[in-house]
Amino acid sequence: YAASLEQWQRALETAAARTAEQRIAIGELPMRYVAGKVLPAKSFTFRGREDLFRELEDLLINTPGAITPLLLGQPRTGKTSALRQLPARLGSHTLPVYLDMERRATAADAQGLVSDLVDEIRAAAQSHPHPLSLPSLNHNLIAGDPYRIFENWIDEVERALGDRRWLLLTLDEFDRIDRAVKNGVMDERIFFMLRSLMQNHSRVKLALCGTFTLEESDPRWYEALKSVRVLPVTYLRLNDARQFFAKPAPDFPDDAYQPEAVERVLDLTNGHPLFLHLIGERVVSAYNRERERLEPGAPTGRPLPVAAIDAAVPEVFASGETAFVSIWQWIMRISGDEELATRLLKALANRASIQHIGDADRRAALLELFCERDLLAETEAGYHFRVPLLERWVRERKRFPKTGA
Repeated sequence: YAASLEQWQRALETAAARTAEQRIAIGELPMRYVAGKVLPAKSFTFRGREDLFRELEDLLINTPGAITPLLLGQPRTGKTSALRQLPARLGSHTLPVYLDMERRATAADAQGLVSDLVDEIRAAAQSHPHPLSLPSLNHNLIAGDPYRIFENWIDEVERALGDRRWLLLTLDEFDRIDRAVKNGVMDERIFFMLRSLMQNHSRVKLALCGTFTLEESDPRWYEALKSVRVLPVTYLRLNDARQFFAKPAPDFPDDAYQPEAVERVLDLTNGHPLFLHLIGERVVSAYNRERERLEPGAPTGRPLPVAAIDAAVPEVFASGETAFVSIWQWIMRISGDEELATRLLKALANRASIQHIGDADRRAALLELFCERDLLAETEAGYHFRVPLLERWVRERKRFPKTGA
């Protein structure tokens, strides 16, 4: 069927090129914003985070001893995308292995988890810029004592790595291990195994990533990790956010927005990565819908004004509902008091007094927590949301979702 498939491929490529030409003719903008998607390594869309990568390099490469970095931030601030850049940032001597613990926590038991870890490590070694063939492991052997079998296999991996390479295991959504232990999928030996990996394997290092601190997680993490350094992953610097929004891809036109429109986006998002993508998606989608109604050659209506940004906000709330809810549920979980946190944030969103809300000490503790986690900022005028778009969502929300915790 090779000849027929090749003919169909040429036909599809021709049709795609014709469609692209038609879209260019009516002045459509290419959709290059990707709200909610993890950005792959070396993505043009990934911007900034230079300070974060410098700290990671210092901790993982230049600092002697076993210091575990913890990339900590709100949901949807680009932590996973940052992890995906590590293979291109840490050099050829490092074998970074990305492990999504949210996905791994669905394993039926410890045997399934360890089997997945082995497969991920071997696949990462094969896809490395300098490929490395690691020893296989009979998955049937894992059933008897999965944690010990895995650590013995790591001995073989270290020998294969040699003296010039080392293995970096990055655990994304690391607190999912807590839930897996609580639900009986794993047992506490997972913490002992991680501690042993750190203490007894000089060619293995660990990095954690998540939205919860160690204090908010299983206390056995303190036993598992010798030393932890928290690296905040928060909003983009405004200059990085400005460059990204105005030019999310090489083929995105330079004249898409008026400078005032870009500044309006920065005012609304304060550089929050997800919200930058959400606004961009909705603005481009609305613009392209309008272009479809016009004849080819009609004026482009660009650069887009501030009004185009403001008009997209209701659509941002609708299309980004899941994202806003996930952020809200995270806020409630770290607060430990849904009722008080909801009343407090609702009052702040409406610019109302908070002095009468709850116990003074508890209120002060929550405000301090929310400032530490980059949700609020304190000025001489009082407390306010760091991201005006989130403030507006809270202000306009009639009912708030429960965490289910």
